[in-house]
Formats: sequence, structure tokens, C-alpha cells
Amino acid sequence: MAELMPTPLADARWTIFLLLLPGLAALVCVVLFSVVKRPEKAGQTDPAPGYYHVLGIDKATGAGREATLHAATEQGARGRAEMDGILVTEVRRVNESVPDA
Repeated sequence: MAELMPTPLADARWTIFLLLLPGLAALVCVVLFSVVKRPEKAGQTDPAPGYYHVLGIDKATGAGREATLHAATEQGARGRAEMDGILVTEVRRVNESVPDA
């Protein structure tokens, strides 16, 4: 009859295991989710200093306005245009490569 009764040490191991199991499962889910759902940057290049063509509207006159600015990033060009009084509608990176003639 003594063989059928579990020992207190074995019960403690199972209790600890069962208490740690939900945390372990959550950790595995978080790691898998971060690996699977990593945002992709397809078609986007790393920000680099260069020339950006900014299109927009002049805040003072309401007329269409465009400018070519040198900035570190697209957001930098957008900010500089805002400081120059342009309500920015579009920013394009100027292609620095020149095709052969």
C-alpha cells in the first residue's frame, strides 16, 4: 500500500513544473510570433544622405510649390520643407545615377 502513495518530493516536482508551464508556453509563443511576424522592408532602401524632390503647397499663397533639398533622410527633407513654408504632399528621392549617353 505504501507503493501506491506518491512521495511528497515527486508531488513538489510536478507542482513546480505545472506552475512554470504557462510561463514557458507564453515565452515560446512570443519568440515564435516575433520571428514569424517580423516586418519586411521590401522595396525600401536604408535611409542615406542625398537629394530629395519635395512637392507641396506654399502655406502663404496656396500655390503649388516644389523644391529639391539635400537631407539625411526622407523625413529630414520633409521637415526642412515644412520649415521653408511648404505643406508637403509628396517626397521623392532623386536618382543620383546618370544613364550613359
